[in-house]
Amino acid sequence: MPGNVGIDVKTHNVFGKPLYAHSKNPPTGYARDGFCRAPSEDKSNHSVAGTVTAEFLDFSASKGNDLRKQVNLQPGQKWCLCASRWKEAFDAAAGNASDKRVPKVNLEATDKRALEVVGLKDLKMFASEGEVEGDAITPDKNGRGPVKESQVIGGQVSTGKSAAVEGPLVSGSRGQN
Repeated sequence: MPGNVGIDVKTHNVFGKPLYAHSKNPPTGYARDGFCRAPSEDKSNHSVAGTVTAEFLDFSASKGNDLRKQVNLQPGQKWCLCASRWKEAFDAAAGNASDKRVPKVNLEATDKRALEVVGLKDLKMFASEGEVEGDAITPDKNGRGPVKESQVIGGQVSTGKSAAVEGPLVSGSRGQN
């Protein structure tokens, strides 16, 4: 069972809610802290919380960014992607939701800055299983889903349900990270 869910209450995801951590293994994000935060100094906008495929890694390498060689990224791993590279893959797929060049997206872990480059409707087309059904966040086929806000009490995450992402307990409050 995964550990605690990391939540950054100072940074917002594409839904305007606190940003969830994406991956600590491998450590991803502009600050390599597991969050797909895209601060203003991140000129490449590493805001899209994606799960890469072999097809995406090939596509990215064909554009001059070989993530296999640079960071030893493998298919199935989670990575904070540049919004523009994700959009390039989306455009190359012509919006085909089954095209493996376009990584699935964890919307609750995707920084709102992604919306500067990609539309929410396009991101929703490639939402990770169990994340989006219409406009609502829903559990996956096993009844598991992201931790709801009501489970965050006094900066602590309730252990009543399993968490979907490993990471620090809460980031952005009381100096914890």
